[in-house]
Amino acid sequence: MIYALRIIAVTFFAIPTNLLSQSVEKSLTPEELTAATAYLKTALAAPKERAFLQVITEVSIIRNPTDTLESYDLVVLYDPFRFRDPHVGVYPLKFSDQLIIWGKRVSLFTRSTRWKSNNFYLHDLSTNRQAWIFIPDARQLYPEKTNVKYPATVSLNDTTSTKTWLKLIHETAPTTNLNMMSRWFRIMHNGSREQVINEKLQHRKTKVDN
Repeated sequence: MIYALRIIAVTFFAIPTNLLSQSVEKSLTPEELTAATAYLKTALAAPKERAFLQVITEVSIIRNPTDTLESYDLVVLYDPFRFRDPHVGVYPLKFSDQLIIWGKRVSLFTRSTRWKSNNFYLHDLSTNRQAWIFIPDARQLYPEKTNVKYPATVSLNDTTSTKTWLKLIHETAPTTNLNMMSRWFRIMHNGSREQVINEKLQHRKTKVDN
């Protein structure tokens, strides 16, 4: 069972979207990556979500070198030991719970962008545990309803769409029933991004050599 953090409040602010609207065929420029990364960080931790803001140490969007098309990996590093709250004590979420909660938000976040995303990687610095989810798999699991009407994807100077998406993302259900939790566990893979990339490149090299 995943427990909701009581200390987290839902809020949002407009993120500049003039650099976020891209086709999957085009590489993101450094400026576009900066804007997209800021948008992703806000999607994962709203300005008043104090617990998430405390534990997140780094959020990155990195091009996937193993994809024949332009695609990007979302990488999040966090440290539960950075959490401080006199009323709660230790950080209340387990690694798997954190991966599911942020996996849900990533599912929605990637629906709002026009560039292709590949894997979502989570790294707990306190234990060095690392795991990843193939983002299309996450999008199959969340939202659970199939008839959801999504806002327009973010486009040039469209702060209205950004606000709407952030509100939707921050309203993500913090709890997961047992049936859905088992399905999330099935799409989780242990390992680092470096391991995944090296295995894919080695597999590609083996196929070429054969």
